[in-house]
Amino acid sequence: MPARWMAATISPITGDTIAELVVRQPLATSELVSMLATSADVLEHAHARGVVHNRLTDASIVRTTSRSVPFAVRGWGDVVAHDSNLAADPTGDVHDLGLVAFRALTGAMMREGDTVSAVCPGAQPSLARLVDDMVAREPTARPTAAEVRERVHAIAGEVAAITPARAITGDIPKHIEDEPSSF
Repeated sequence: MPARWMAATISPITGDTIAELVVRQPLATSELVSMLATSADVLEHAHARGVVHNRLTDASIVRTTSRSVPFAVRGWGDVVAHDSNLAADPTGDVHDLGLVAFRALTGAMMREGDTVSAVCPGAQPSLARLVDDMVAREPTARPTAAEVRERVHAIAGEVAAITPARAITGDIPKHIEDEPSSF
């Protein structure tokens, strides 16, 4: 039986990260839906193969102009696989993607007890519920990446406005932190 070799290629992912984009203003609802759909597709593919990103942040999701998809997930160098000594828990990736979505939608880092509806009352209700579900404290209450993808595709059909839910003024909320919370 001939030996089989597996190879991976790595190419630079250029563009603006969500962290860079949100400094200017929250993402438009349609752009956030696109980011969630693309990221959930990537995570679903990885999770189905026992691979967990484990370090998903607003700096690891990039809006690209040179690729066939509008957003790309980078930072896979420290992934956790099902056969590693670390726990490969995909619900952590969904939680982290929810934190990124919260920041992209509201312009603020999430604090314990925050909900999208409370911080950003103008957010589309189905999108607010999805993000709140993704950041549920109990991992078993979070949707899977596949469920996020399905719900995002349903939300995409509802999205009519292409404006941010709220614009950031010169005032930065007091609770914006340098690092995402991990509660």
